[in-house]
Amino acid sequence: MNYFNKRVIVVGPAEYLLKSNNKDFIDSFDIVIRIKSGYPVPKKYVNNLGSKTNVIYSNLVPIRNNFTHNNLKQIDKTNIIIKYPFPILKDYEYYELDLNKHILDLYNYFCNYYKEINYIKKEIYLKIFNKLKKRPSILLLLLEDILKDKPLELYITGFTFRLNWINNLNENDGSYGDYYRDKKTILQSYNGIKKYNVHDLQEEFKYIKDLIYNNNINYDDYIKKILTIK
Repeated sequence: MNYFNKRVIVVGPAEYLLKSNNKDFIDSFDIVIRIKSGYPVPKKYVNNLGSKTNVIYSNLVPIRNNFTHNNLKQIDKTNIIIKYPFPILKDYEYYELDLNKHILDLYNYFCNYYKEINYIKKEIYLKIFNKLKKRPSILLLLLEDILKDKPLELYITGFTFRLNWINNLNENDGSYGDYYRDKKTILQSYNGIKKYNVHDLQEEFKYIKDLIYNNNINYDDYIKKILTIK
């Protein structure tokens, strides 16, 4: 997938999207990107989240996605691209997660139902990792991956950047809609970041703000309010 000269929108999982009718706006973009469990869009939320999907960025972990056999067949049939947000080194060894055998098993599983898993370049990952000194979240990786191709427009919607997880210590802060994650998996993510210090959410927020302002990334009104937070 090349994003050059394309109008690209990244649709996030935040609960606030379910309060607006965004279908026509989202579907008007040349390329609609969703993340992990953002595909497939439940029929009851099509008016809120749109019906179109061209690319899915996924870490391939089963509990973080809806990659059933039927969904993978539909992805293949409709030529949706699955992109792994970490680089692959060689022989399907993955650069991240310290789970090479586990990830290899997942890769082989996917190849039974889907033609190919794409992945980002090592240089993109290292650029962010060297800045944060922590494993980057998927949003940073995909934004840099898109920007490298010089899209005509890049728009993001449906993100809270999980700031309340640090500022208010509230795991149920609206970062995820009910279609995307249940309370159990939200709590698992919250506890994992807090206990194991996997991501630095504050530094990631600063990184994203710089990307937005330095690359003329467009965004919705909810994100506009968040960007005023120091």
